[in-house]
Amino acid sequence: MALLAGLQKIDRLGLPHPTWEFVRSAAKLEKYKKTKAYAGWTVRTVELKGKPWKSMYVNHITASQVPGTVRRIQQRQGGGAIIAVYPSWYWRRGGTMLVEKNRIVVETVRGHISELVRMGAVDGRFEYMGGKWSQIAGRKNVLSVSQQRQLKQAAKKITMRNILLEWSFSTQNKLIFYRLDDMKTVGKLLLQKYG
Repeated sequence: MALLAGLQKIDRLGLPHPTWEFVRSAAKLEKYKKTKAYAGWTVRTVELKGKPWKSMYVNHITASQVPGTVRRIQQRQGGGAIIAVYPSWYWRRGGTMLVEKNRIVVETVRGHISELVRMGAVDGRFEYMGGKWSQIAGRKNVLSVSQQRQLKQAAKKITMRNILLEWSFSTQNKLIFYRLDDMKTVGKLLLQKYG
């Protein structure tokens, strides 16, 4: 599944996410001009037509840098990229949400999610099954009551199965989902990384 398809599925599921727009050129940008960003902007490749995937992104740039960054990324991608533009944020807590047939497993770590997905650090693991939420590993109270409530509400909206989502709580304590992959894609990514 392309990153673009995953972001579109997050939107269709009604999960909270940054206000993103997908463009092929800086001339097509509209939403970003009307959207407030407290930590700058992110510009990234989300799909590349007819060529091997090259993930390119820039975080925390100013609004005035967005059009030039879109142009540079598109030039480096040979003109075949779909580019996402959305507000950046600072992480308070990051995590994953694995949605299986009968349960949802949530893992979390303080700060940026890379500590979890690249280093294997886990502060807490939760399970959502049969409408019940329970902590199965980690430090007690690793997620606040508000954070647990927001994650439970998001879990209730998910109708898809066998997917992995990435999420974070911003320093403003706002829950944001920003990646969704099916398990086939996750397997390929793991093989590329460790194979």
